[in-house]
Formats: sequence, structure tokens, C-alpha cells
Amino acid sequence: MSAKPVDRASAEDKTTNLARYAIGGFGANATKSLGISVIYPNNTDQGITISSFATDSEAKKAGLEKYDWILEVDGSAIGHIRDRYYEPWQKYGRSGQDLTETLVSYLTQSGERMYYYPEVQTQTVIGLAVRTLPRDFFTVPKSHVRSSPEDIIHNKARYILGASNFNKYAEFELGISVDYSYKGGALIQQVHPGKAAELKKLEVGDRILEVDGAPIGVFNGRTYEVWRQYVYSLTGEVELLVSFTDNNGHYRYYYPTIQLTPRATGN
Repeated sequence: MSAKPVDRASAEDKTTNLARYAIGGFGANATKSLGISVIYPNNTDQGITISSFATDSEAKKAGLEKYDWILEVDGSAIGHIRDRYYEPWQKYGRSGQDLTETLVSYLTQSGERMYYYPEVQTQTVIGLAVRTLPRDFFTVPKSHVRSSPEDIIHNKARYILGASNFNKYAEFELGISVDYSYKGGALIQQVHPGKAAELKKLEVGDRILEVDGAPIGVFNGRTYEVWRQYVYSLTGEVELLVSFTDNNGHYRYYYPTIQLTPRATGN
């Protein structure tokens, strides 16, 4: 695969971009395995299903079970999303800790779907620079054990749009107003003067599909906002996947690296 285009002038077409997200590379590139075999359902817009466990599987030791559904790894949505495979191994240890936090869903015997955030032993991915989010990042603490899960209403409430957490925790800002959707990611509605997005020449109508390899948009009723992904950055430098339409009406894609604008926080 060729190097990623990093500016608007060298942006690639959709076919070339989608080819970057074929399944593969785990054996050569992953620094750790959770010890699971998985299926990528094609009838949902997020998640993978555990089909089996390897011997001494760390996921099994953590209490995960066959047919559990994993929706996130360290805050990054995974699954077959917008025709791209977002595999879990690429985000193991993203939090910078020895534990990888997953969002797991399972069905109870009565058929109710429940959600919790088990922490699975793993290790930091080499070369990744991220910070750990505070435990009170959400108003209601996450459950990390299977015995006290939350239902779908309370789980999705963690992913509603809102400025309160951004104002409290974000140390940087991109400087845009956006509208979120599944297909369109974050559609830029406004670029604020003097901020990082303007300096990097992002434009109204551009679509942000990823931040540091984490997909952005609305998946299964959960909004994965741009800032919720770049808040992991230690330095405020992030890589975006940006899509725009050229003069011929064709989608083009490139990966600009952006130094975000520092901001004051409520902490």
C-alpha cells in the first residue's frame, strides 16, 4: 500500500482509500492479542462478535464470553464501518495503560441487551502517545464488571452530543462546528477564524471521518465526536482522515496532521 496522502492536492479516490482498510496486518504489526477470534457482522454499523477464544485468552480471563459483542476498544469504535474494517488490535493500549478498556454488550437470558466496560490485560502499543482520561469523564461512573451492567438507554446516554465534558476536559480545540451522521462522519458547517482548522485549510463541506485512526460519526445511536478522540493526545497533534468532493463531484481522501489550538479547561 502506498503512503497516505497528507494534503488536499494529493488526495486519493474512494477505491484507493477503502483498500487501506481491508482486514490484515495483525500478525506483523500487533504488539498484543486479546486472544479472540471474531466475526464482523454486515447488518450493523458497529461492533464485532466473539466467535472463539485462544488458549490462555486474556479476554476470557476477564470474563468475556462467546457471542459477546465488542463495540469499542479504548474509546475507539470498531467494526465494519462505512465499508472500512476498524480492527480491535490497532487500538489495544490506546489509553497508555496496561489495561485496555472495551465496551461489551451481551444478551441476558430474558433477551435484554446489557452493556459494561471490562478492562482486559494488554500492553501499550509501541509509539502511541496518549493520555489517560479521568475516571469521572462521564457523570455516571462506568461499570467495569459483568455483574452490574447498564441497559441500552443508559449506555447510549453516554454518547449524546454536549459541550460540558469538552469544556471541562479538552486541552485543545480544532476550531470547527460540525454535524454528525453515520455516512458523513463530522460534516464541517463552520470554520472558526484563527484556529487549527483554518490554519490547516480545512473547508466548510469537508467531512472528518477519523481522528488518529478512530472513526468519527453516529454508530448504533452513539455519537463519536471529534474532540472525544483528540482528547487522548498528549501533544495536541492528531492525524485526521478528511473527505471532500472535487470539481468533478468525486470523493477524495487525505490524512492531514494537525497541531490543535491550545485552550483553557475547566479543570
